[in-house]
Amino acid sequence: MDDAERAKTYEEIQCILVDDVPRLVTAFQPVLYGERDDVRNVLPHPLGWLILNEAWLDR
Repeated sequence: MDDAERAKTYEEIQCILVDDVPRLVTAFQPVLYGERDDVRNVLPHPLGWLILNEAWLDR
């Protein structure tokens, strides 16, 4: 396709999406995570959990 045809196709796709696709509301919760310098392998989880099954202290 040339650029003009491609632009027309994208315009048509955008009109279909605006008219026919339900609205999506995206949201996210920030994950705040901190650890001491001697803590190793603690993994944060998007739900706020800490995964500690392979964590260890480097002392």
